[in-house]
Amino acid sequence: MPQESGYEFKVVVTNKTGIALKIVRFHEGRGQQENIFSELKDQVNMDYLPSRRWAGNKIYLLCAILAHNLGRELQMDASEPQRATNAKRSPLWIFEGLDVMRRKFLQRAVD
Repeated sequence: MPQESGYEFKVVVTNKTGIALKIVRFHEGRGQQENIFSELKDQVNMDYLPSRRWAGNKIYLLCAILAHNLGRELQMDASEPQRATNAKRSPLWIFEGLDVMRRKFLQRAVD
């Protein structure tokens, strides 16, 4: 790998056509999907299968995805988008994780 200060080297293999800078920004923005996968694994236990049966695991995973999507939908309904559309195609909202939502709404101490 070349090492030269002041430069960043990247390789993007794609069939997308257009200006190189816009293509690189588009692919950098796709990294947001990795954050969603991480959140699904860490906060709704998508990396865990509780049953030895296909139907049980399917129901468990569908409920986990439903909880994740409901959390996102509630946040989108409760606020206006914080970002504008850009070349990286970042999400318009800055989402809080489900763990933060649990602490704010469900695990509050009773006064």
